[in-house]
Formats: sequence, structure tokens, C-alpha cells
Amino acid sequence: MNHGLNDMVARDLDGYRAALKTLATAPAVVIFETQNAIDPWQGAPFAETMREVAKEHGLAVADTYAFTVDKSDQLSDGVHPTDALYASISAHVVQPAVAPVVAALLCR
Repeated sequence: MNHGLNDMVARDLDGYRAALKTLATAPAVVIFETQNAIDPWQGAPFAETMREVAKEHGLAVADTYAFTVDKSDQLSDGVHPTDALYASISAHVVQPAVAPVVAALLCR
């Protein structure tokens, strides 16, 4: 679940935390994905809040924020990743977060 920048801009940090807690208890397998690190917008508190809520609920996190914090030159319009960065995020962030969850589900 990529609850990203568009969702955060409309909320303060407490509202964002409340929304994440609601999403974390959805009747589904939930995996959070932090937003891209966008300069100069300071998204670190939102990424940290997502990590905290995921930890509280025992959920996996694909930490795109941490992965992209030094890759602002690979954001095609300053916000969205280039195709190459999307591929890299998929291979190095999303797949490693999702694979153990899928494996655990298959072993049930």
C-alpha cells in the first residue's frame, strides 16, 4: 500500500497516523510502502510514522523513502521516478519486502 505524497499533503502528521492505523487493520494482507524522498519537501516524518505504524501492527514495509533519499536526480519531474528508478525500486525495495510475505502465505 503506497499511501503517498498526495495523501500526506492533505493531512497533518496525527491525521496521517490515524489513516495508516485504519489501513493497517484492513481485512487483507497489508504491506506499506513509504513515499519517494522529494526535495525540498520534508517527508521524513511521514516515512517514519509509516514505519512506526507498520511495526506496531507487525506489517512489512517497502522503504522507498530510504532508498530514494539520495536519488533526487532520478526523479523525472522532481516528484516521480524515472522508469529506471521505478525498476530499481521494484527490484531493491518492493520485491524484498513482498517476497517473505508471499512465501509465508504459501506455506500456510
